[in-house]
Amino acid sequence: MRFSHLFESYALRTEKALDFGFRFQGETAVFEDKEAEGIRLSVILNPTEKTAEIHAIDTAFDEQYTLFDVHDGNAFAERLRNRAEELMERIKDACFVPVSVKLRLFTALEERYGTVPDHPFDGDGDTAVLRTPSGKWYGIVMNIAYRRLGVPSDERVDVLNIKLPEEKIRSLIDSKYFFTCYHMNKKLWISVALIGTLDFDLLLSLVDESYRLVSEKDAGKGRKRHCGG
Repeated sequence: MRFSHLFESYALRTEKALDFGFRFQGETAVFEDKEAEGIRLSVILNPTEKTAEIHAIDTAFDEQYTLFDVHDGNAFAERLRNRAEELMERIKDACFVPVSVKLRLFTALEERYGTVPDHPFDGDGDTAVLRTPSGKWYGIVMNIAYRRLGVPSDERVDVLNIKLPEEKIRSLIDSKYFFTCYHMNKKLWISVALIGTLDFDLLLSLVDESYRLVSEKDAGKGRKRHCGG
C-alpha cells in the first residue's frame, strides 16, 4: 500500500521517527511492526523521494503476502489493510508535522524582496497580497476549495496567483500543481497549488518572473508619464 500523499502536506521529523522505532538506512526510514496473525507490516519512508509504502510480510516464509495489495474481497487481506491504515495514522500523528508551503514562500520573499504580505480584505485573514515597492500586485495567496480550480473536491488548498507570459502559462498547466487562474485574467495569470510536493525552487523562479514582469510594466508606465510631462 502506498501513502505517498502524506508528503504533500506533512514532513517527516527524524528525531520523532527514531523515537517511534524507525531505523534509517541512508535516506530511507524503515519500521517493522510487531507480528500479528503471522503477518508483519513493514513501513518504508523516503522523504527525499517523497514516497511512503507499507508491505505485508508473511513471517512463515519471510516474503511478501501478495493478497495484501489485491482488492478481491479477501476478508483477511482487508483486515490487514485496515491495520496498515491505522498504523500509518499513528505514524503520521507521531512522526510528521504539517508543512506550510505558504509560510515558507513568505519567508523566502521577505528575504528576496522585503515583501511583507498584506491582508486587504476585511474579515479574510487567509488572503494575502504580495506587492512590489510601488504597491503593484505580483502575487496573491488565497485558500479555496479545489473545486474552484476544476477539481471535483471540496478539500481546501492554498493557491498562489502570479503573472507569467501567456505561452509559459499554457506550458505549465497540469491540473495538479498549475491551474487556469482562479478569479483573475486567465491569459496573464496562473494559479499554483501550494502543496508539499511542489518543486519549491521552480516556484521561486516563477514568482521571480512575476515580480520582474510587474516591476518592468510599472517602470514603463513611469517612463511614459515622465516623457509626457
